[in-house]
Amino acid sequence: MKNKRVVVSLVSLQTIPNVLFIKEKGPVDLHIFITTKGMEKKGVTSQILEACQAEIKESTTIEVDEYNLKGFESNISSKLQLESGIEIFLNLTGGTKIMALGAYNFFLSKFPNSTKVFYLDGGKNQFRQIFPEITENIITHQYKIDLATYLKANGVKDGANRYYETKDILKRNKTHRDYQHSEKILDIFLSSKDHKVIQAINFLHSNGLREKLVKLEEYPGFNNHYAELIRFGFEPTNKAKGWLSTKETKYLTGDWFEEYVLFTLKKIFGFEGPEIGMGVHIYREGSPNEIDILFTYKNSLYFIECKSTISIDDKINNSLYNETLYKAAALKKDFGLYVHTYLFCTDDLDQLNANQKNRAKYLGITLVGANYLKDESKLKKLFDL
Repeated sequence: MKNKRVVVSLVSLQTIPNVLFIKEKGPVDLHIFITTKGMEKKGVTSQILEACQAEIKESTTIEVDEYNLKGFESNISSKLQLESGIEIFLNLTGGTKIMALGAYNFFLSKFPNSTKVFYLDGGKNQFRQIFPEITENIITHQYKIDLATYLKANGVKDGANRYYETKDILKRNKTHRDYQHSEKILDIFLSSKDHKVIQAINFLHSNGLREKLVKLEEYPGFNNHYAELIRFGFEPTNKAKGWLSTKETKYLTGDWFEEYVLFTLKKIFGFEGPEIGMGVHIYREGSPNEIDILFTYKNSLYFIECKSTISIDDKINNSLYNETLYKAAALKKDFGLYVHTYLFCTDDLDQLNANQKNRAKYLGITLVGANYLKDESKLKKLFDL
């Protein structure tokens, strides 16, 4: 008779190591989650279960005192009845150090010949078997996490009580215009900041018209700008009426750049869709936030903040630069320890002074400016492709 297979996970705020290990092992007979009152209050085990519905058919949750090693064994023994002839896969990556010591001692003392112990190397797309010792103990993950699963594991929802599904992420791949449109606008941002099209975009910005319906009869000062946009090749849907739709003003005032970055990343990474999303809404407690671009690669999360420009009169605006950095850093905290964060913009970032560059480095944000945007070889090197 085949041995019953059991996966044991220690629960902490860092959910991804548990999700990766569960996905890697595939369906087993039982999942045991050793958790704490604090983690259960935050709903962390529920997030893991939500992200691993296909793999988890039966599970049990045991609460322990994360700082009481002495009571750990008696607590587990009183709540867990396991028969002999089982195979245990113990993942020590989560929890506190005391929880890890307690679990290690308990399962190896009770099931010394049937327990294997593992630890996931954070951000390295690999895990290790640490008991029993084996010569080749580094194991590369075969499973590749998609963006919807990563968001579920972190408790991120799109709207009230609705988790992201793959179909929702694929919708976030849909663009307003094609690559050629976004590249054409990028070219003028890189070559001529006083271009008439940029003047039209600045008019929309300065008058607070992003995502607003613009009618020429209501904004006569936009007439010449409207004509320049048409000469440039930007064809409004309601051209005959002299209107820009809400989607068109949103596109012109920044979404074009997000779309350009999306097109470029999909090309250099070879993404098919489920790995990447644009304009991802982050709903937790309080006000929702929107992240320009999120994607997963080698089981890590990449967070891209896109700014078409952070300059005024060809000089970096320090307050806008700082505001952008701090926003990115604050949102980064929502996704655990192993998040790669980037600021993409069309400006020449070589003009940043040492303090400004160090500020980004301190916050863990990689700066990607004008000299990278059309150079695929540089971008591939930046992402270690």
